[in-house]
Amino acid sequence: MATQILQGFMTCERCGNCCKNAPAIELTYADLLSIAKHFSIPVEEARQLYARSANELGSGKIAIKNAKPCMFYAEGAGCEIYDHRPKACEQYPFIGASSLSMGAITIRKTCPGAVTALETLEKIKEHTRTCQVCKTYGSAVCEEVKKILGRKI
Repeated sequence: MATQILQGFMTCERCGNCCKNAPAIELTYADLLSIAKHFSIPVEEARQLYARSANELGSGKIAIKNAKPCMFYAEGAGCEIYDHRPKACEQYPFIGASSLSMGAITIRKTCPGAVTALETLEKIKEHTRTCQVCKTYGSAVCEEVKKILGRKI
């Protein structure tokens, strides 16, 4: 839920920073199943081909091999498994977004879309502090907030 709210303020600029510079991309079993489906191979084969083991990472978790850049990233073409990408990739640049608490989320500032989203949220936050319409009726009806967002709420 928190990810969807944050991503509503963000527009991906398709720069590829997430694929080229992200930390280790954690994989869940569901992620491995999806990747296996994409390549039409058994899940165990997908794990062997595309995942680093928990022992390698020393964390008890598994992650994509060759994360910098991601082995599924092709310069100029983007993610080769986009429709089957891991949940961590889907939620990027919002790290920890599986948590229900907005306070538990870290935002990667290497993502230009996230920086723009943060700037927009700060403008709205500043505006709502003093706006009588926002205080009385909520920011969803405020025309100035709509202008800041550049779209209708």
